[in-house]
Amino acid sequence: MKQALTPITALADRPAMRETNRYDLLAPVRTLRRSLGLAPNDLAVLTALVSFMPRATWDRLARGQEALTVVFPSNTALSDRANGLDERTIRRSLVRLIDAGLIARRDSANGKRFPLRIKGAIRNAFGLDLRPLIHRQADLQAAAQAEDDAREQLRALRTEALALRATLLQRTDLDEDTALRLTAIRTLLRRQTLSTDQISAIIADLRHLLNDPEPPADTTQTAPSQPGEMTGKHGQTVRHIESEKIESKKPSRVTAHQQAQQPENLPIMAADPASMSWDDFDQVKTLYPIAPKDGRSLHQILTALAAMLRISERTMAAGLRSIGPGRTLLVLNYLIARIPSIRKPDAYFRQVLNGTGLTDGLDRGQDRFRTLPASLRV
Repeated sequence: MKQALTPITALADRPAMRETNRYDLLAPVRTLRRSLGLAPNDLAVLTALVSFMPRATWDRLARGQEALTVVFPSNTALSDRANGLDERTIRRSLVRLIDAGLIARRDSANGKRFPLRIKGAIRNAFGLDLRPLIHRQADLQAAAQAEDDAREQLRALRTEALALRATLLQRTDLDEDTALRLTAIRTLLRRQTLSTDQISAIIADLRHLLNDPEPPADTTQTAPSQPGEMTGKHGQTVRHIESEKIESKKPSRVTAHQQAQQPENLPIMAADPASMSWDDFDQVKTLYPIAPKDGRSLHQILTALAAMLRISERTMAAGLRSIGPGRTLLVLNYLIARIPSIRKPDAYFRQVLNGTGLTDGLDRGQDRFRTLPASLRV
């Protein structure tokens, strides 16, 4: 027994702490929950573990003295203090807390948690060690502050974008196209996954509209347009997208079996833009409800979408040269629907151009395009 007590790794010896309440240890973890990969149940289990730390132990840690940081509750006791979570959920939460570097295991030979007493006093214990959480407080607090600052910046940018939109809505010369775009921008700003770069791109677009509003769209155009322009005739308001490099292309046919296999409500890249209408680009249409009148208008839309998705001008230029504006629009429509799951849209777009089209980060089991569809290869 004496030999087993030689290591003192379960004892925390650190400078005096500013906090006077042991539950203050949880504040930065709550802020960083998503970044740490934790679920709400994991926080409940961690809170329960902290509750098993005796107040006297915390007082000694606050004074910079050595103290035992291992707690040894059974899963049943943890369940009682963790809102009645079942033991299976508790075990999974403990694994995630360990993987996040917030606690550590100190297992006995039989896996039980219990204290080691000498003359009736607890000197050591087997169980769950809270020392990592205590020793990482400074780093966790700094990271939590940085995340709070980032969220504050997002809120400020979102507020600025909404203010610019409100200013535009007060204009008396607002055309229908711009009004629809402002409605789409309001919907886009509600997305919680937008980054600061994406909101900044929206602000730039709003400022452009405020300083140089576009003229009203002419939906009664009947004269044929030049190659690369959007055409509309015989009273049609739906305009088709065609690549400037291809004069004509037979529309691709999709069998009933293929349609049944396609995921619902998700845009795909295996389509022929020459046979699609503006309504088929559902994600882009949310931002730009009115179809572009000509190739120049289409190029402006592509440039704005690339900025929103953080795709560089060089990558976008390479895409326009390689697959043309129609298929470029098709890929951007695909990426907009997957903003939360594609971390690096610029790299993904380059993969499309290189013919790999990997779908890392997409919902596996739902997206069936593991490689670049043949209709996008050049």
